[in-house]
Amino acid sequence: METFFNKSQRSVTTEFPLTGEPISSSANSSSPTLKLRVSHSASAKALTASVSYVEKDTGAGYAIEHWQSDWPLIRVASKPVSRYSAKTLLTFAEETLRALTYGAYDDNETIAALRDRVITEEVAA
Repeated sequence: METFFNKSQRSVTTEFPLTGEPISSSANSSSPTLKLRVSHSASAKALTASVSYVEKDTGAGYAIEHWQSDWPLIRVASKPVSRYSAKTLLTFAEETLRALTYGAYDDNETIAALRDRVITEEVAA
């Protein structure tokens, strides 16, 4: 699991490596990855969290993400906010990740989409 904070885009992305073969036949060297993206929308005045499936292909000096159109982009949480705060964004991202990781999230569409993939987690020594 890796987490990236993008200050200019007002977003936090957490990536989970998945087991199994890539869906795309043209992306044999790709790594199946589940992405949780939490971002701020100024126009909606809200924080949103969504889950998507991508296949990451990396090499010397490049990285490509293949998005799978047959796999849905699922909004898993949202929270209205009057204005942007990095601290609020990071707290919301942590709360959403905790809810997804420890089973506090019970949306049937998301659970069905994730059921066939197994998340591998790194264990700190």
